[in-house]
Amino acid sequence: TVEPSTPVGRGNTREWNTNGSNVGTTVNGRFYSGHALDQMQSQGLTPSVVEDTIARGTMSPGNTSGTWKYSTGQASVVVNRGGNVVTVHAGGR
Repeated sequence: TVEPSTPVGRGNTREWNTNGSNVGTTVNGRFYSGHALDQMQSQGLTPSVVEDTIARGTMSPGNTSGTWKYSTGQASVVVNRGGNVVTVHAGGR
């Protein structure tokens, strides 16, 4: 049996992993911070959406020195000088 608190990833479950539990890793040659992976997972964003946002989005300075924000109507992605994904938000905020 599955305990009630066990994350199972059902359709209406937005977050099926405990926030903050991901560690940074490289996906298709680009490093994603653990925070970025947490955000992607909780908001249902895939690496292909992130890459498309970086490739096609409007670029502006990020909130932190040395970062850039790429935005589309679908998502916003913040990367650092090294091109690593720092954070991701759905909806282009």
